[in-house]
Amino acid sequence: MAHTKSALKDIKKSRESREVNRKVEGSMKTAMKKFIALTDAAGADEAYRKAMKLVDKAAHKGVLHKNAASRRKSQLDRKLSALKGAKK
Repeated sequence: MAHTKSALKDIKKSRESREVNRKVEGSMKTAMKKFIALTDAAGADEAYRKAMKLVDKAAHKGVLHKNAASRRKSQLDRKLSALKGAKK
């Protein structure tokens, strides 16, 4: 257990940051799963935009590394292309 006042504050701040990061990452993952689960192009554009926005936000806040964000965005791009290709 921490002994100093600053160490206690640091523990408290770490816990608060962890909660915020978990919410950001959770909402991002949920949006990605919803988009990837789509089988037709009907609602794909809106789900794609939402997932991309959340990935960008997570990367900007430091929850996700920029290369990891790029990889996930590429995954979303491939899925969108596949959905649009199947539509034709």
